[in-house]
Amino acid sequence: MVVVAVIVVWVLATWSGSSPPTAASSSAPSAAPGRRADEQQFLAGVDRSISGAAIAHDKSKYVGDSVDIACTIASIVDENSFTADCGENSGVPAVTLVDYDDTVSLNKGQAVRIMGTVEEPTDGVDSAGKKATFAAVKAQFIE
Repeated sequence: MVVVAVIVVWVLATWSGSSPPTAASSSAPSAAPGRRADEQQFLAGVDRSISGAAIAHDKSKYVGDSVDIACTIASIVDENSFTADCGENSGVPAVTLVDYDDTVSLNKGQAVRIMGTVEEPTDGVDSAGKKATFAAVKAQFIE
């Protein structure tokens, strides 16, 4: 009976134009491991030429662009935002204000990958207590 069942599965798979399922192929995910479909779709539209330093250098130029940047969390501002060092711009840290729905699981000094959309620059106060204008990103995904 087992042999007959295997033959039936093989014939049906061959008839439909595909190869018979194997243990490896039947358990393989259809998307890249660890990536949700919405995250993959977002990453498909990212401009990989835009760096954190470029955003900090020209705070208005990239507004509306989708980016994928590597940063280190500088400080947690509140439960919905944090500042991040995203490279250097002429020897000065490229600080970006990141709007993110939930900063509870994040820590100062943590390396993060921010996938999001550049927003209008935001006025705030820097670590020295001086008024400053920060590049801003709305993070859709953080790793």
